[in-house]
Amino acid sequence: MAQQLDVLQRSGLAPSVNLLPPGITDRRRLRRQRRTLIIVGAGVMALVLVVWYLEFTRSANATHRADDAEATVAGLEREKASLQRFADLRARLTELEEQRAVVFKGEVRGSTVLEDFTRLVPKDVWLTTLSLTVKEQPGLPGSSANPQGAAPNTGQKGAAVPGAPGSATPSSGTPVASITFSGEALSHPDVAAFVKSLNETVKRGGQPIYINPYYTSSNAGAATAGSGGSSTQTVTFSGSVDLTAAAFSGRFQGGGSGTTGG
Repeated sequence: MAQQLDVLQRSGLAPSVNLLPPGITDRRRLRRQRRTLIIVGAGVMALVLVVWYLEFTRSANATHRADDAEATVAGLEREKASLQRFADLRARLTELEEQRAVVFKGEVRGSTVLEDFTRLVPKDVWLTTLSLTVKEQPGLPGSSANPQGAAPNTGQKGAAVPGAPGSATPSSGTPVASITFSGEALSHPDVAAFVKSLNETVKRGGQPIYINPYYTSSNAGAATAGSGGSSTQTVTFSGSVDLTAAAFSGRFQGGGSGTTGG
């Protein structure tokens, strides 16, 4: 009999008899449900805590980066404020450079004129006086005058500055200044050669500087006795020549050389 019951239990055919009171079974089932709820709740709480920690860490990092960025911006603002005076000086310098360019736009330098004449005067001609007069031009008002009564090769320096705000450069064929000169030479052909050398031979940027050369007088003087019984006769002369806008020095004009070239 015992063997038959054992076989039936193993095969699952044996009858199941619950000898426990119904209340105890219900309590056990309720405890199992409570444990399951507690485990699930603990898992949910753990997941919430993990998510909260990750978000808190991310927020703290973002706040830290924001604080660093604000500190950097504040430092840059302080640095900018400390360098503002240099920006103001630069702006003032630019303004002064523009004003200087306007002032020197119509400058004719007497020293440059003397340098040109030094190269152009033949060896048998020498100047005794030289006068430069700057003419007033429409849109380029100014005054005149130097050098007066200057002999060549003296290194005399001077400048006339007719430039003004809103001024316009005269056309290439318009005289902006004139030179009157006088001197001595060994012969009339020497005077003619000198005056001819002033006729558009000196140029800047392809534009002649000297135009309209003219000599008003050329007179032979008395012969003077020299060594060995020879006599020398000199010629005194005077003349004039006009200058075009190419004679402007070009100083402070954004690359102007400030010198004239032959």
